[in-house]
Amino acid sequence: MRTDPAAGAPGLDPHRIAEIIVATGDDRRRGSGYRISDGAVLTAAHVVAGAAAVRVRCDADRPGEWSAPAAVVWADERSDLAVLTVEPPDGAPTRLVPARFGRIADDRHSVIDVCAAGFPLWKRRRRSDGGYFRELHQADGTVAALSNLRTGTLEMTVAPAGADPDPEASPWAGMSGAAVWANSRIIGVVAEHHRPEGAGRLTAVRLDHALRRLRDEPRAEFARLCAIPDPAALPLAAPGASHEAGPARCGRSGCDDRHDLSATTAERASAALQIAGASQEAAARALAEAARALSTAPQAAADALTRAAASLDGNAEVVAPAWLVARAGRLREG
Repeated sequence: MRTDPAAGAPGLDPHRIAEIIVATGDDRRRGSGYRISDGAVLTAAHVVAGAAAVRVRCDADRPGEWSAPAAVVWADERSDLAVLTVEPPDGAPTRLVPARFGRIADDRHSVIDVCAAGFPLWKRRRRSDGGYFRELHQADGTVAALSNLRTGTLEMTVAPAGADPDPEASPWAGMSGAAVWANSRIIGVVAEHHRPEGAGRLTAVRLDHALRRLRDEPRAEFARLCAIPDPAALPLAAPGASHEAGPARCGRSGCDDRHDLSATTAERASAALQIAGASQEAAARALAEAARALSTAPQAAADALTRAAASLDGNAEVVAPAWLVARAGRLREG
């Protein structure tokens, strides 16, 4: 077996996106999933409900394609979550870094960038031999933190489906089971498409709410299978998206991050300014200066961040609030 070159990379790895092929007697259906570790795949429970046989396929029609039988080892109909175990064949990537899980805050208004990748019906294509296959679709969108709180789910707004090939089925059928990512953490699983809500809205399991509703024993088993240290305390996937971690990212709705930042403490500001890569003493001093300036002098904070970036080695980055990034040199949005 080979080690995946991207095995240590955080976030969505295209080689770990799984097509779930389910046989139920004379019928066959497809869903999506994500390989969260060497031998485990996360998906939606309804994708594998009533399955006589399940097969997982990764990298279809690409170098490194593999498929293998899978077993449903954990499923919960109410939360619509399921975990499959699979034994990848020789040549499949191994030594994968376990996927990381998180949450978004539900205590205030915010809009979070998210993405999911799967195999919806509207991406069905015909082969030259007359057969059909599902092409992979990357759905980039946003989640409004306060939407769907009554049902404890995520409302994911994405570009509308490009076609509606079957009026008796959702164009998003087959996307169910796709992991929903916020930054480098999984915060949910695509589960439903309600036609009256339009072709550009998907409903996803909200992981932290779903775990909260599980009984102790199944919650502990799900956490074990997914390598979640504490299912009752998932970390925030979107820095600054809660009162716990500073200002919300809400620029799409007209909120002003600077207003929220003016109320932050130097300690919370410091938490928002992280160095990834090789740090140096000068950079650390500049970051401390930026943290002190955030609450009273945003421009000074931006200038300090620029100095921090200039002090870092070539492979290092500074992660900073988006409105400060515009004023800093070698920075990337956090």
